[in-house]
This record gives sequence, structure tokens and C-alpha cells, in this order.
Amino acid sequence: MEMGTSSSSSGLVKAKSETLSEALKSSSLDFSNGGGSSHGRKQHVRASSSPSQSGISNYRRNTHIRKAKTLDLGRLTGGEALSRASSASLGLSFSFTGFAVPHEEEIIPSERSCSNDDNLEDIEAATSSVVKLPEEPTFPIYLKFIDITYKVTCKAMTSSSEKSILNGISGSAYPGELLALMGPSGSGKTTLLNVLGGRFNQQNTSGSVSYNDKPFSKHLKSRIGFVTQDDVLFPHLTVKETLTYTALLRLPKTLTKQEKEQRAVSVIQELGLERCQDTMIGGSFVRGVSGGERKRVCIGNEIMTNPSLLFLDEPTSCLDSTTALKIVQMLQSIAKAGKTIVTTIHQPSSRLFHRFDKLVVLSRGSLLYFGKASEAMPYFSSIGCSPLLSMNPAEFLLDLANGNMNDISIPSALKEVSSCSKIRPPKSTPTAVYEYLEEAYKTQIEAKEKKKLMEPVPLDEEVKLMITCPKREWGLSWWDQYCILSLRGFKERKHDYFSWLRVTQVLSTAIILGLLWWQSDIQHPKGLQDQVGLLFFIAVFWGFFPVFTAIFTFPQERAMLSKERESNIYRLSAYFVARTTSDLPLDLILPVLFLVVVYFMAGLRLRAESFFLSVLTVFLCIVAAQGLGLAIGASLMDLKKATTLASVTVMTFMLAGGYFVKKVPMFIAWIRYMSFNYHTYKLLVKVQYEEIMQDVNGEEIDTENMLIMERLKSPPPLMIVSDLDHTMVDHQDHDNLSLLRFNSLWEEAYRRDSLLVFSTARSPILYKELRKEKPLLTPDIIITSIGTEIAFGNSMVPDHSWVETLNTHKWNQEIVLEETRKFPELTLQPKTEQRLHKVSFYIDEGKGEAVTKELSHLLEKRGLDVKIIHSWGMNLDVIPRGGGKGEALEYLLKKLKAEGMSPVNTLACGDSEHDAELFSIPDVHGVMVSNSQEELLKWHTENALNNSKLIHSSERCADGILQAIDYFKLGPTLSPRDASEFLNGKADIANPGQEVVRFYLFYERLRRGEIKKYETYIASFKESCDQDAVFFHPSGEEKSLREAIDELRKYNGDRSGKKFWVWVDQVLVIDNISGKCIVKFDKWEQCEDERKCCTTTVEFTSKGKGCLVWEQVKQIWSEESELNDENNCWII
Repeated sequence: MEMGTSSSSSGLVKAKSETLSEALKSSSLDFSNGGGSSHGRKQHVRASSSPSQSGISNYRRNTHIRKAKTLDLGRLTGGEALSRASSASLGLSFSFTGFAVPHEEEIIPSERSCSNDDNLEDIEAATSSVVKLPEEPTFPIYLKFIDITYKVTCKAMTSSSEKSILNGISGSAYPGELLALMGPSGSGKTTLLNVLGGRFNQQNTSGSVSYNDKPFSKHLKSRIGFVTQDDVLFPHLTVKETLTYTALLRLPKTLTKQEKEQRAVSVIQELGLERCQDTMIGGSFVRGVSGGERKRVCIGNEIMTNPSLLFLDEPTSCLDSTTALKIVQMLQSIAKAGKTIVTTIHQPSSRLFHRFDKLVVLSRGSLLYFGKASEAMPYFSSIGCSPLLSMNPAEFLLDLANGNMNDISIPSALKEVSSCSKIRPPKSTPTAVYEYLEEAYKTQIEAKEKKKLMEPVPLDEEVKLMITCPKREWGLSWWDQYCILSLRGFKERKHDYFSWLRVTQVLSTAIILGLLWWQSDIQHPKGLQDQVGLLFFIAVFWGFFPVFTAIFTFPQERAMLSKERESNIYRLSAYFVARTTSDLPLDLILPVLFLVVVYFMAGLRLRAESFFLSVLTVFLCIVAAQGLGLAIGASLMDLKKATTLASVTVMTFMLAGGYFVKKVPMFIAWIRYMSFNYHTYKLLVKVQYEEIMQDVNGEEIDTENMLIMERLKSPPPLMIVSDLDHTMVDHQDHDNLSLLRFNSLWEEAYRRDSLLVFSTARSPILYKELRKEKPLLTPDIIITSIGTEIAFGNSMVPDHSWVETLNTHKWNQEIVLEETRKFPELTLQPKTEQRLHKVSFYIDEGKGEAVTKELSHLLEKRGLDVKIIHSWGMNLDVIPRGGGKGEALEYLLKKLKAEGMSPVNTLACGDSEHDAELFSIPDVHGVMVSNSQEELLKWHTENALNNSKLIHSSERCADGILQAIDYFKLGPTLSPRDASEFLNGKADIANPGQEVVRFYLFYERLRRGEIKKYETYIASFKESCDQDAVFFHPSGEEKSLREAIDELRKYNGDRSGKKFWVWVDQVLVIDNISGKCIVKFDKWEQCEDERKCCTTTVEFTSKGKGCLVWEQVKQIWSEESELNDENNCWII
């Protein structure tokens, strides 16, 4: 078995190598950059063998011999010189892929006749179209590998062990040769191929692999092609698109785009893929090209750049024999072009076997044979292993590698071993056969082959050094890589995005949502609550959907990314940015279709700005969700683990999204800020209700506050609408006695079924400041800014339909500010008093009437319809004509009537000219407190003197309201604070409000030292508590409720002589089932200037008529509390 030629032939090779070196020096090509490539022309006939293949074997096919013209290097330049020189060194002429047409060459047959297969091949080649391409040289690479060993570590539960995959494998493959790696499954073929291709970690590998006698370097990646066993291709790209993108990415930037595209077309023609070039590649769920065509596309991807060394892992697997033959013929032709081809092969046919130049036979990771393929059969015959009948050489070799000696002669050495075991007829175990063949190779061939491998490559040192490059250079700029990858990604993934299944899923969900939320009425509290639920569902849907879509994406693309990165095709940063941004246009289309359907069917806000901001919000949610999905998919390549982790993560984000849980414990509250559902929900709510949420976060749309009136089981018997300053609040009463009297009466007798409305000229900000100064109750509804704003509950959730009503009037704040600048008598009030539909000024004393008249005229000329209110001699407010306290009250009455909750009686209370509008509404009782302003009294004299439903009270402020309730017989008027024996009163029916109010009134007077017989009352309260009743302190301490009441004794009179008040607010029954009721309220304490509050929940049990038993009291610090008592001095 000769690896090379005779000594004279070696000298010829050396001489030609020197010629090649000279050609390289004169060539204008720079091989340090990997170089580009061009395609060769199809070869009509097979070229003659290289010197290393000159031996004639009985198992080689007859070939045609081509007489080449004499090579004249002086007439060649650049690439031509290198091409011809390197061809001469191999004794052949080649072009890009080896399908070369000789230049005016004469074709003469060999002395031996051609086989039928060769004739058929020649006929097919002659009748096929020939594509002529400019010739380009192939840089020769001589591959050698010596004593290759590869081990892996097998980890068990308690220990680990090493397992050898390869054991001392040696061999070589030179330019123009096709080396086949054969062996049974598990013999180490693919492992050896990966080691030779530089794709394994060097830590597990020993031995040496050299390329032109140089070690592996990253620069070599651009000169090596690697076709994996699995066809790693994008299923939705066509054959032409696949090869075109490969050409655009891998070919050097010295070529134009048109030249690269033409290169791809040429490869298609050379590989015979013209008929399927516009067919999708296909995959598991997509029909596409055949297996053979897929394999040819994979090969085309690798030969696009004219690689010097090409590795293929089982290129004929799963193909029929004819298709497999075409693949191997193509590989043989590529090898003839001066390239080094190494391929693994599983079970080739006899025709395929005779196409191989060199052969490696492996078994159990060890080498059984390396040498010329044509000399394999003579070698095994020489060691006593011959087929007993005609068979495929490949089958014969695989039988030997498996230790199967059926139909194979048994060597005498093995017969002796068999006879010792007295087995008839003699048979050998697979292990014995394996050991015999391994030993035979080591004794007869290995030493000679290793000696040949130690011989230097017949290339000059200068040429050898060209295989390395100190700096990696990219074929394209970062921007070009990004653009091509983006376009490829867009074309590949658009099929998934717009599959009929996904489009149907999105549109059907949108239609169902539109039908369920059909034209939701946000003017009704229930409609607003429903619409908020829809917004949250949109945030959740477009959070779930992209996450699970993205999880399946990266594991499918990882194989392609690894393959292309191994070849240094592009930068990782370019891939990442392209992968992210190429999806953005696709991500936008389905959400737009979804929102177009849902938005208008559900009756969301019909403004272009709101719609497009909603689309943008959903789009950003999708980008964030896809990022999470890609991160999980890339981290856990196992889809089951990835989907499990994604489910838990997304579910956590959904629960923390701000809809299900409003008040999250501090130790876990940070999760919501990581939740894209939370931010999407907040933004969607803000977009829909922005103009009516100036002081409210979208998160504060609270069911309890938004649906204040749902606690009313029937129309309220009384609705009090009261001004604040100097009506409800007496600023001259520093002890707030009248206000506290009203508070206790309201919480005891009215809170459960009536409505309290505050109507004030204050802005929401100043109203909140007043609440900090005075013991104000929380109203059900608050009208602020002289009737231009309406809000509900403690969170002051705005009524945006009232804002929309005011928007219909002729109002423009900018015009008002422009015209008022003409009046030096006016000074703009602070920004806190400037509202969306109110502009407030200070006015010089005595100028009010004149300024009002002139300003009204100017604004009317500008097309505005406004109302100018002059009050207190120093304030001037401009609001829309449709605004004002009276208009706001009329709006509320209509709204309550539409909901079937029109109050039986309405009492309006006021003290200034602002409140005159309240008294003008039909069927509304009115009271002017005794401290009313002269403007209001003047209005009463001129306009309402004969109005029997309006009285002028003799009492100040809140006491005047109580007097009006008594005058009009609207309900009880005796406040518990005025009852001398308030603790002895018994209700006809169980009244939780009365129980709570009277207990804390006792508590206040006890601490002020005003109750002499407090022991009797303490004993009475203990009797009203269950034996097992529990009290939970705000600090978290738990004790017996009776024990807590006993402790009250030591606090008797501890606040004597101080301004100390206790009051309760919002006493509401939140549950009442089967004799048990749960009451929730805020309990306030104020001592001098210090104020504390806790939210209290009390559980009562009904025991007979008018009797309630205390079962449990639980308190937590309120967010409104100015001081949390950390010293546990807080008393029940």
C-alpha cells in the first residue's frame, strides 16, 4: 500500500510545489482572509488520478485519461497562476467544484474498457448543461491525524468514570482524495469527524491533527466546510433563497451582490437543483424537497466558498442507492478539483465503495484498516479473511467490524482459539475477531503508515504559513450581516406568524371578547369595572401568547446558529440584534388586527391617540414577553422544562399584575415591578382614562370605591349634599364639636343606607389638606373645583363621563388665560388650583363686578361660553357654562335615577353664593347655615323667599345640618355625643354601626376621665364579648378580647385636660351570612396635633333581638395614618 509515488515522482511533486509557491507570490489573491471562490464548469469526463492515486487496483473502476496542455506559468496571472500551479502539483486540472471542462484538451480512452456505470455517467454528463464560471484557485490542505484518542466522563450518582470513544486513530487525506470513514453504529465515526473538523473541546482529546503540518486555528474555519448528519436548514426558505443567503453571508465583500447571487445560481445548476429551486426546503410539518435534494443543498451551502477541506457526516443516510450514488459522484468530482474530502459512510453500495480513494475502518473506537480503498480487500485476504461468496465489499468490511464471520473464511489463528473451546463447527466470538483484526493492523500496517505520516507535506514553508492568520477578518461589515440576517429571519418566520391557525386563534379570541364586552357602558360603574377587566385580559393575553411562541423558537434555531457560528459566518451580536428586530414588523400586525376588532366592538375610547397608544403598549408588552420566552428557551433547551418554568413565571406575573391583588405584602411587592403584565395593565388604564385620572393612578380603579352605590339594596332614604368650609366644617370651632356630633350620628344611623356628598370650591389637593386638619368623614361622592370634578370614595376615583360632558361645552383654557392677562387686577392662583375646567384668580378688592362684566364680553367674542364666579370678595373663578355645583348635582341625580337608586330625599347645605345653585334644583331640600355669607342671603331674599323647601338655620355649620334634618323630618337627629345615657340605649334591631360608634365614644370619654361608673360599663362590654373572642393588635400581637377590655381600666383619665378625640369612619357591613356579620371601618385617634388611624375589622354574632356578640377584632395600620405607634401604646 503506497501512500505516495516513487522517489522520482516525489521529486516531481516537490518541483511542482516550488512552482506553486512562486505562483502564490505573484498572485494578487490574499489567502489570509479565506478568499472568495468561483464555480467550475461541469466535467464531461473524469480526470486522471493524482500521483498519490496512480496505483492500479482490481477494485478500481476504469477511467478516462485526459491529456493536458503544457502549463505555461509565464502566461498566467493571479488566480489563474495559482489554479494551474496547484493543479499541476496534483497532476490534474480543476476549477471551483471539479466539474471542469478541459481547455482544448484531447480525450483519449485508457487501455481498459469502461464499465457500464462509467458510460452512463459520461452520457449524462455530456447531455447536461454546462455552466461556465471564472476559475479560481483552491488552497491545498493536507490533513494528517496521528494517535487520536477521545474520552468522555460518565458521571454516576456517587462516582464518575472515563469512557474511551476513540483509541489511537491515525490516517491522512490529501488534496484530490476522498477519504471514507466506515464502521458499524457506535464505532466512533462521527466523533472522529468532529475531532478532525476542530469541533470538539481539546481537553478531552489527545494526539495530533495537522493541516499542512500546522495545528488547527480559528482562521481555518473559513477554509473548512462541514456538512452535519442532520440537514440543518430553514424549512420555510426555498432552495434558491437558502443558497442565496449563504452566498451573501459567506462570500467576501470584494464581490458585488449580483456576483454573489449569480454564484448561488451557478451552484444550483451544478448540483442539479434547477427543478426544485423555488420549492421550500420543508421539515417535520412542512412538505418540501426530497432527502437527496436536501443533502445537496447542505453540500451547496458548504462548497459555496470554495473550501479546501470538506467534512461530511453520513451524506447518503436515508437515501436510495441511486440518489446516494449521485451524491458520492458529486463529492468525487469536488475532490478532483483539488479539495480534500472526508466523509463518514454507513452502508455504501458496491458502486459507492469503488468511488473512495482512501478508507478508514473503525470498530469499537479502534482502527482496523487505513489505506487505499482499492487495497482493502487484498489486505483482509492476506490476513485470512476472505468472502466465501460474492458480496459487496462494504458489507464484507462491516461484517468484519461487527465480528460477524458468516460467509467469511476464518483465519487459522482464530480457528485454533475456536478448537480449544470444542465448538463445532469452529466459530469465533465478536470480541476475538475484533482483537485479531486490531492486532493484525498494528503489526502489518500501522508502523509503515505512521512513518509516511511523519514525512513533511510537499509544500514550501511559506505556503504552509498561509494557513494561519493572526487576526480574524469578517467577510462582511456588521451592518451588512445585520441586514441580511434580518431579511432572512423575516422571510423564514413570516410563515409561522401568518399561519391560518395563528391568525384564526387571534381573530376568534378578538371576536369573542368583542361580543362579551359589546359596547360596554363606562358611564355605569359596573360597565367601567367590566372594561377594566377587559384591559387586564388584553395585558395577560399578549403576555402569555408571545412567551410560549418564543420558547419553541430558539431551540429550533440553535442548531443553525451553532453550525454557522462554527464557520465564522457572522458576529453573534449581529445575529442577536437581527433576530430581535426582524420580528418587530411581524409582531405589530396581529396585535393591530386584534385591537381593531376588540377596540371598537367593546366601545373603548374613540380617539386616535388612545387607539395608537394602546397598540404601542401591547406591542411593547409583546417585545418584553418574547424576550422572556427566548431567554427561557435558550437557557433550558429542554422544551418540557422550559414550558414549566414559563408557566410558573407568567402566572406569577399575572397574579402580581395589579388586578387580582391591590395591596401586596412588602416582602414580595417587588415582583410586580418585574411583571410586564403589571406595566401593560397600568399603561392601558392610563391611556383609556388619562384625562379623568389626573390625581389617580390607574392601579387605583378599585372595585369597592368604584361601586360605592352597590352596597345600597334600595334607593337611599337620604342624600346629604354639603359644602365644606363654613358649612360642614366650622373653622371657628377649634374643638370640632359640631363636626364630631354629625360624624357619630351619620356612622350610627345613616352610613349603612344613605349617601354623603361633599361639594366644595376646593381643588382635590386642598381637599386632602383639609382632611388632615379636621376630623372629616369620607364621603361617598366628592364634588370639587366648584362642580367641575366628581370623584368616588376615599381613593377619589374620577367620574370621566362628567369630564366628557364638560368637554362638549365651548371651553378653551388657553384662550381664558390669554384674555385674563389683559387685566392687571387679576393674579393667577397657585398651580394646585388650576384644573382642567377651572381657572382661578385673586382679584383686587372692589374690582369684581367690573372685571366680571368685561371679561364675560371678551370671552364671548372669542366663542367661549363660560361662567364667572366672584366669591369672598377676593376670588374669581372661570368655568364652563355647564359646570358648577348645581349642574354637578343634577348630573348625579340623573345618574342615580338611571341606576334605580334615586334618593327619596335630598338635602343641600351651604353658606355662600356658590351654593345657591344647589337650592335651585326642584325637589331638593335646602338649608342655609346661620353663618351664611351676605351674598347668599341676598340671593335668598331676591329669588327664594317663598321656597318652603329652603330654610335659614339658626345653628352654625354641621349643627345647622342636624337642625334641617329635624325640620324636614328626614331621620333621627340626636347624636350619640348628645345622649346622656348613650351606653344604655338598646336598638330594636341589631345595628353594628351603633355598637361600634358607642363603644369608641365610651373609649374616648374613659381616657378623658369623664365616666365615673366606668367599671359597670367595662363589665357590660365584657359580657357582650364571646368567651373565645380574640383581639389582633396592629403590631401583630394576639390576645383575648376580654383581656384587652380589662386593660382599659389603667388608661382611665390618661388624656384628661388634652384635646383628645376618637371617631370612626366608613362603618360598613361587608358580609352578613347566617347570623354573622363582618364590619369594616377606620378608627381614628387625635391627641393634640398627633393623629393615628387603623383599619379595623370586627366580627359579630347575632344573639336575639338587638343583641350583638363580639367574636373578633383585627386592626392594621392605615396608609392614611400619620403616626404608627411602635411602642404598642395603641389601645383597642
